Amino acid sequence: NLALADRYPNALAMCPAMNLDPDYPEPVFMRGQGAVDVELTPAGQEIIGANVLVDVCYFNGPLFGIPSAKASLARKPSRKKHLTDAVANVEPRNLQVLATFKPTKPLLRKLPLPDDALAMDGTAAMLGCEFGRGRVAVSSVHLEKPDSHRWRNHAGALARLVEWVAGGLEGRSQPQSPPQCLRPLVA
Repeated sequence: NLALADRYPNALAMCPAMNLDPDYPEPVFMRGQGAVDVELTPAGQEIIGANVLVDVCYFNGPLFGIPSAKASLARKPSRKKHLTDAVANVEPRNLQVLATFKPTKPLLRKLPLPDDALAMDGTAAMLGCEFGRGRVAVSSVHLEKPDSHRWRNHAGALARLVEWVAGGLEGRSQPQSPPQCLRPLVA
């Protein structure tokens, strides 16, 4: 959430998106936790090399919204005070949705969702954009979590996303295997 441009006064505003969930006080609004499925967009498929990621770990992550041209999330001067001069005047660009939530299985939650809570289905789960001379990826799901009885390991997808952020993947037509350190251990 801190990479987004809204909600928090200390937001880094490295990604011109917003959290679509209302700003309810916690724990009133906790969307839930469990395994969700996400569908990769063509941009996400090019980076991650898959169409769908199933049983991905989710813990109350935001639903990302893309502002219209009229509702720009440009950084407000009051939000720049905590940023260094090197990034205070850099604006993110070329925002793209990398994955969206598919219809989800019931999530575990302490309280019911408020009546005005948005449905997750079809909302953005992962975004990417350019920032300065680099790239930024934000994710509502936890690709880094190891296999468990509740979700699957997606370290290979995370490794490809990190490689994309680091400037790799251009011109590569086939996904590469994740580095040995990211492969699941076989018993």
